[in-house]
Amino acid sequence: MSMGRPDKLIINAAITGAVLSRKDSPFLPISIPEIVECAQRAREAGAAVVHLHARNADERPCYDPAIWTELVDRVREVTDLIVCVSLSGRFVSDVATRTAALASRPDLASLTLGSMNFISQASVNSPDATRPRRQRTSHRAHSPDRKGDGSGAGDAGGSAQYYRLANRVSAAPPVTRLPWDSAS
Repeated sequence: MSMGRPDKLIINAAITGAVLSRKDSPFLPISIPEIVECAQRAREAGAAVVHLHARNADERPCYDPAIWTELVDRVREVTDLIVCVSLSGRFVSDVATRTAALASRPDLASLTLGSMNFISQASVNSPDATRPRRQRTSHRAHSPDRKGDGSGAGDAGGSAQYYRLANRVSAAPPVTRLPWDSAS
């Protein structure tokens, strides 16, 4: 492969997110059947990975392990997608609540290492909250999907934080999604 365009591409389809609502888009999948159908369409369009956020009927993020398990099982029944679950701290900081999705035995789980500022609020990820989430992901999901925010400095700090954490916890190598990573 040359240093130019990669021969292969992995598409990670983040189909719901945690913030948008049907007010933002009437096409946003909320229910399990809608999310599963959207995952099928993403797979048909070429996605290899689906990044999931479970939702309650009121459109807010769901942290119920039973709902997560049903969602992941149903996506797996109809697709061969690699399933990544969100452990987002945007609305909750409690580690047990944030890691409830791991009950679904996903292939990947997001592990945001640094805090990020959004338009309406911050998502705070202190080292003391990151360590137990990393320990839980290393035992439940196959590999953490380490997130960066694309800002540069924060991601470099997040990378350093990940490797400090990995040295303290028996950890699989990270799957990393940073915007500037090369394909080689």
